[in-house]
Amino acid sequence: MTTLAAAVASRLPTRWVGSAACALYPRFEPELSRLADFCPRGGTAIDIGGWYGPWSRRLAARCERVVTLEPVPHLARHLRSTLPGNARVVQAAAGGP
Repeated sequence: MTTLAAAVASRLPTRWVGSAACALYPRFEPELSRLADFCPRGGTAIDIGGWYGPWSRRLAARCERVVTLEPVPHLARHLRSTLPGNARVVQAAAGGP
C-alpha cells in the first residue's frame, strides 16, 4: 500500500479494508485468476503473508486445506474471523537467519 492508502486504511474498520482489498486485488495480481494452473483441486496451499486474505480466500475455495502465515496481529485476527473453516491462520513471520 502507498503511504496515503496506508494512512487512510489505518483509520477504517479492518473488515472494510479487507473486503475492498479482496475485491480490488485481482486487478493487480492477475495470477489470482489462474489458480487452477498453479494449485490442484483438493490440495494443500500455504499463503505466506496473508495480508487481508485475497489469496487465502481464493485458495480456500479451491483447496482442501490452506495454511496462512501472517505476522501482523490485527491482520491475523481479521483472517481468523473471515476465512472459511478449511483455512488455518498462524500468526508468525516466515524467514530465516
